[in-house]
Amino acid sequence: MPSIVETLEQEKMWYGQDGRPYLIEEMELSHVVNTLAFLRRRAPDLQRHRAWWDALNQRATQWQGLEDDPAVWLERRPLIKALKYELLLRGTVDGEVVDVRGELASPPVEVGTGTDLEPR
Repeated sequence: MPSIVETLEQEKMWYGQDGRPYLIEEMELSHVVNTLAFLRRRAPDLQRHRAWWDALNQRATQWQGLEDDPAVWLERRPLIKALKYELLLRGTVDGEVVDVRGELASPPVEVGTGTDLEPR
């Protein structure tokens, strides 16, 4: 099984916790969404891991890439681009679902009524 660094730098496969490989184009929609959200939540750790990996393998004379914002750095990785493209192909909005009963379930009342947080 490739390391997370190697996985982020390719665009075909995701490897689950158990090491099972998944072709991105064959993953369930929920798996694509959850994988993308999982990686985004861990962007700072993944960026530091990449810098450590490069230094360990003498691919860099200094810790390169740490000057970038972790979220921006992560969005440039081939795996992230492939996951986002897969969502686009399936007509799905790219975004993490935080509360399934949120704004999409019932729009809020107009602002200024004193009950802005109350559903209609």
